[in-house]
Amino acid sequence: TYIQLLMNGTGGNIQSTTASATEGAAGENQTAAQLVAEADRLVKSHDYARVLKLLDKAKAMAPTQAYLWSNYGWVAMLQHDLPAAQKDFEQELKYHPNEGYALLQDAVVLTMRGHTQRAIAVLKPAVAAHPEDSRLAVELAWLQAKGDLPGAIATLQKALAATPKARNISSLLATFLIRNHEGDKAAPLLEKELVSATDPMMLNDDSYELALAGKDLPLAEKKSREAVKKLEAQTAQAQVAGANEAEFERSSNLTADWDTLGFILMEEGKLDAARSYLQAAWDNQQSSVAGLHYGMELEKLGQRTQAMRVYALSLGQDVSEAKGGQAYERATGKKLVASPPQDEKPLAAAVARLKREHVHWSGKDSELALQNMRTFHLPVATAPKKYEQAIFRLQFSAAGPPQVMQVNGSAGMARFVKKIKAVRFPEFVPKGSEARLVRDAAMSCSPGDRHCVLVLMPLS
Repeated sequence: TYIQLLMNGTGGNIQSTTASATEGAAGENQTAAQLVAEADRLVKSHDYARVLKLLDKAKAMAPTQAYLWSNYGWVAMLQHDLPAAQKDFEQELKYHPNEGYALLQDAVVLTMRGHTQRAIAVLKPAVAAHPEDSRLAVELAWLQAKGDLPGAIATLQKALAATPKARNISSLLATFLIRNHEGDKAAPLLEKELVSATDPMMLNDDSYELALAGKDLPLAEKKSREAVKKLEAQTAQAQVAGANEAEFERSSNLTADWDTLGFILMEEGKLDAARSYLQAAWDNQQSSVAGLHYGMELEKLGQRTQAMRVYALSLGQDVSEAKGGQAYERATGKKLVASPPQDEKPLAAAVARLKREHVHWSGKDSELALQNMRTFHLPVATAPKKYEQAIFRLQFSAAGPPQVMQVNGSAGMARFVKKIKAVRFPEFVPKGSEARLVRDAAMSCSPGDRHCVLVLMPLS
């Protein structure tokens, strides 16, 4: 969602305006400005009642205070009240028509409400008025790219000229150039970014885009390995008992990075080395991007029926319904930009091509098949007399059986820890990797049933 993108930095979030709010309010009401800044800092606590109370105090003192209504709008967005958010941002713009943050968020809300052209109309003059704010240009280009890719490229080229050090512009411009079949222009941008990049996410994304452009694969491999090594080292320090949200996020990011590295190795013709990474990425996530790459690998290895199965499952529909040219919008994660509407719908096209070549897969229910990949049946010596359930946390490594701990549920379910360790899971971690992946699983036992069911939760 757009809110997730904003909080991850694509559009910026209101925290970045705190200093400006205080400084910009000097000529209005310093006390109101301080209240707005304090409310802004509290947003991350999710104590919205307290945030709104502070904003109400500021409004009573100075209803035109800079960033007051933007904060109201941001809270409304976080509470999924888009009409209220739009009204608040427009109120901010009534008092401060050139405020970049409010212009950005007003456009975001319009887009979330389905008014893309109105959002573009808001952003075009905003970008002209604020050439130093790369977030505005990025948002405008994303919207333009849906129907006017050359226009999006032009927007980013102008923005990069105004802010040459803005990496978010440079990387996105390279992505759109590749979409527009201008890989020769994209490669220098990516190579320049990769030389100095240290962040695993940037290393991964730019390496992937460089490989898509078909340029400098050795550099793409080198930098992709750097990203993988950094994340593997971070996960290697984790303990199953201390796993938190950050550990799950690192596990998810690492599987995406394995997919990138495997894709690059495959493009280099290093099929044996690529397979372990691509298979681990697919076994962990079953995303469309991972499925596309793993299917391509299987085809190159001559395993066309298996490739058809992976393509079909990735597409999320019955093979009989998958025809070339049908919508392919199932791609998720950091490489969503790699499957734009202008592309040839690669998964559907791959399924259609293999069908024409008389390659078939007998599966029918893709959703059920995907769930079955995450489902394991554990026999019990004595059928339980009552229903039992629990959540277990597992930490997988290449060294052997997973570490297992019960997180919650029926006390008697602790007896299954050893049984879970003995399950023959897929190789979720490539051979030779030091990574430790964290996954949660739900387990249930029904009265009279001699088998209990363990279902791994999706890694997202």
